[in-house]
Amino acid sequence: MLVLVCLTIGVIIAVIMLGLTFNSFLFGRSHAQFDADGMAMSLAAAINAGDRVGQMNELLESSRELVYESRANADDCSGQGLRAFKGLYSQLADEARQGQAMLEQERRNQIQVICQEIRSNVLKANASGSASRPFGLPWLITSDPRIEQVDLGSIKNVASSVSSLDGLDDLARSDLDNHFVNPLSKLFDGNIDARLPTVDRDLDFKFCSLPACVQGTAAPARNVSAQAFLGSACIIAGGAPTHTLPDFVPSAVLVTYTLDTQFGRDSKNQTALSLLSAATAHGATVGSGGELVDDDPSSQR
Repeated sequence: MLVLVCLTIGVIIAVIMLGLTFNSFLFGRSHAQFDADGMAMSLAAAINAGDRVGQMNELLESSRELVYESRANADDCSGQGLRAFKGLYSQLADEARQGQAMLEQERRNQIQVICQEIRSNVLKANASGSASRPFGLPWLITSDPRIEQVDLGSIKNVASSVSSLDGLDDLARSDLDNHFVNPLSKLFDGNIDARLPTVDRDLDFKFCSLPACVQGTAAPARNVSAQAFLGSACIIAGGAPTHTLPDFVPSAVLVTYTLDTQFGRDSKNQTALSLLSAATAHGATVGSGGELVDDDPSSQR
C-alpha cells in the first residue's frame, strides 16, 4: 500500500508539473504573439502617417491627367498648324513631364523615409528587450521575443485609393482596355504602373495598393492574416537592417518574431519558435468623396 501511495503521489506530482510546464509555455507564446501583433500594428500605423501614401496616389493621378491633357492639347495645336504657338504648347507639355519627374523623385523619397522609420523602430524595440522573461519555470527558460524579420508589402486583392475620372473619355477607355481600372469600382488597381498610351508612355505612374476613402470614411489600421500579406521587400533580416527597398510605396507590414525556449540547463534542448503577425495601414483619407483629416507637414518627410 505504501508503494502504491508513493507511486500515485509521484504520478500526480508529475502530471501537475507537466501541466504547469505546458501552461507556462502557452502563456509565453501568447504573450509573444501579443507583442508581435502590437508591433505590427505600430509599424503599420507609421506607414501612412499624415495620409502621405493616400496623398501620393492622388498626386500621381493628377500628374497623369495633366501630362495626358497637355500632350493632347499640344497635338491638337500642332494638327491645326498653329506654328506660332509651338513654343508655348511645347513648353506646357514639357512642364507637365518635369512635374512628373519631381513627383517620382518624391515617391522614391517617401519609400526611403518609411523604411528608415520602420528600421529605427524595430532596432529600438530589439534593444529594449530583456534577457529572460519573469514567468519562466526553473526547468523552462523562455527568452524575450525579438524581431527577426520585417517585410513590407500590401494586402492581396486591395486596389489603389484613387479612382479614374470620366472627364477624359479616351484615357478612361484606354485604362479599361489595359485593365488598369476596375470597371465596377472605377478604382485603379493596386501596385501597377499605369503608363499613358501616348508618346509619354516612358513615364512611370506607380499607384500603390491602399484602401480607398468611401463617403468620407477611412479604413482603420488593423491586424490581418499573414496569408493575406503580399510581400515586396525584406527590410529587416536576422534582426539587422537590409538595403532592400520596395518598388511601390508599401501599405502593409509582416513581422516575424522569434521566441527561444530551453528545457533544462542544457543548451542542446533549446528550440526557436517563429511567430508571424501582419497589419495593414489605415486607408486613404482623401479621394473618392473623402476629405483630408490629417495635414501635419512634419509627417510628410
